Amino acid sequence: MALDFTNAWPFNKIQPATIDGQSMVYIPKIYVNNTKLTDGPYAGKYQYSIAPDKISDDWHLHPAFKNKGAESDGIYISAYLASKDSSGKAASVSGSTPWTNMTRDSAHSLGSNRNVSGGGDEKQGWHMYNIYEHHLIARLMLIEFGSSDIQTLLTNSNTGNGATYHGIHDVYGGTSYCFWIDGFDTLGASNKIRIFDNDGGQTYTDTGLTPCGGTWMKDCLHDKGSGFDMGDVFIAKTAEGTQANGSFGDYQGLHGGDVFCAAGGAVADCGPFCLGDATSSHAYSLLGFRLAKYA
Repeated sequence: MALDFTNAWPFNKIQPATIDGQSMVYIPKIYVNNTKLTDGPYAGKYQYSIAPDKISDDWHLHPAFKNKGAESDGIYISAYLASKDSSGKAASVSGSTPWTNMTRDSAHSLGSNRNVSGGGDEKQGWHMYNIYEHHLIARLMLIEFGSSDIQTLLTNSNTGNGATYHGIHDVYGGTSYCFWIDGFDTLGASNKIRIFDNDGGQTYTDTGLTPCGGTWMKDCLHDKGSGFDMGDVFIAKTAEGTQANGSFGDYQGLHGGDVFCAAGGAVADCGPFCLGDATSSHAYSLLGFRLAKYA
């Protein structure tokens, strides 16, 4: 059972908001530290920490809060999977059918095109939900629940379908819907991992790292290089053939393509760490996307 984090930062600052008529959820700026423990019962494991300020040089602002080199005070995540409004723009409203059957590039364009020049801050900073935002939420889940078996703890069922986390509905996929994730793919040379640069430029950095293929997650990549720190996301390093031998209980199928959140309808017993990939031209009737916005 999850502990009560009602009055604990940052969970007490995660709040619903209406921005430009859209139902969003605000998350405040967070600094992180990824430490490999050297002694005790968890020696060799990583500790994922968070703080409201930079405690020391070992800490850094989570890249979800970097926008073209500038720091953002927070981010807004759409409360609902993106739907299509009457003007043809992406929306986040309760009760609407998710907008699906599009390629990842189309989802990227629709996220950016939510922006409207002029009109103040509410019109600026919209984009397609990306890997840093998705795995920031996964980090918060790990801390709040003290377990990686999030799907069971959120829904009291190992299917985890349709889970809601602090007002974010279908947070890792619905009963019938998956969603594209921006900023991460396996389309580098020889199907190597690429990820958005961690300065918020939204340009891809080649990591040179090889994805594990299809695997139940055990250990995660923590490599660092120019423009990236894999400790900020949860990408499998070690392959396990069976779910029981994994550390996260989630499956990642990464072979060479654009990446989507594969939980929910695609892999019923997986949660927020579950990812899959598909060819860049792939479009599927149950595959949509989610909006986000810099504060």
